[in-house]
Amino acid sequence: MATNLALDPALIERARKLSGEKTKKAAVTKALEEFIARREQKELLELFGSLDWDPDYDYKAERFGALPFLVPDRRDHVEAADLHNQCRKQGLQVATIDALLAQLCIRHDLVMLTTDKDFAAIAETHPLRLRI
Repeated sequence: MATNLALDPALIERARKLSGEKTKKAAVTKALEEFIARREQKELLELFGSLDWDPDYDYKAERFGALPFLVPDRRDHVEAADLHNQCRKQGLQVATIDALLAQLCIRHDLVMLTTDKDFAAIAETHPLRLRI
């Protein structure tokens, strides 16, 4: 839809340069989109300020409630110790807790999400599935 507006040319040029857009139309469109997004965010923030939060409700427990809770048993500890010893024999330094975490993932067929590269060394010789 064509619209004629009397806009400050210097303001339009500043907006075009700041936005990196090649045309005035694209710069104005981007500016309007950002303006609308900012106003919508402001409305959401104001809404959150008006909500009543229950101080006794455990929000963290609710969020994590859908995740499985694994409690290591004696078998896990024994197999983690075996994994730890096998790694040491191969020249790998593995922390005890890392061996236990790896063993829990192996036993329960879980993919370990980690940024710790030590688990990659374990995965080379054990059936540990990783996503790094």
